[in-house]
Amino acid sequence: MFALTERLLSPRALKIVSIFEFVFGGLPKLPKNIAGFFANLSPFIALLGIVFGIVGGPVLFVLSLLSVVTLDLALIMKMIVTTFFVGVNTIVLIRAFRPLWRRDMRGWVLLFWGNILGDISIISAMYAGTTRVPTGVIVILLGFYLLFQMKRLFQASTPINVQQPWSGGVRQVSASQPVQQNPYSNLSVNSSSPSFPPRTY
Repeated sequence: MFALTERLLSPRALKIVSIFEFVFGGLPKLPKNIAGFFANLSPFIALLGIVFGIVGGPVLFVLSLLSVVTLDLALIMKMIVTTFFVGVNTIVLIRAFRPLWRRDMRGWVLLFWGNILGDISIISAMYAGTTRVPTGVIVILLGFYLLFQMKRLFQASTPINVQQPWSGGVRQVSASQPVQQNPYSNLSVNSSSPSFPPRTY
């Protein structure tokens, strides 16, 4: 579980986050008190996802086993994939809960990946016809918009791995140490990252 979430916090993973930052970070900003409301709500959203995963995960697993009886390959694959994503999302949200409560940027990044996993489920539901496409698209876009509105309220308050381009290596620093590049605050990983305009908050 620890290894999985650390991969989602790696410089390579943060490059993907920076692409979404480029798209959604420049949209009109909500007032800080409204963004703060959603930031305060974020650990409870994670907790809700955790409860759903703990309760629904075993149920989905049993349904996946039962789907084998139908000999319907499409249904079997759908149940297996859904169970897998629910399980991974639950692990990510468990790891995100405490950092979100502390307004730690690690929590925000993990919530980002939890949102990605949730969006995959929405897209699957749209493909299966159980969710209307306009509704699914609106939910996905709104989720990313609110996520990046909250971002400016989170800080890197725990030791993080920072790619130092001048040394060619990764060293662990604390948030109290001045560093030139902090992937958890501006999502700029190193000199090889995509060259996106800086965002100001």
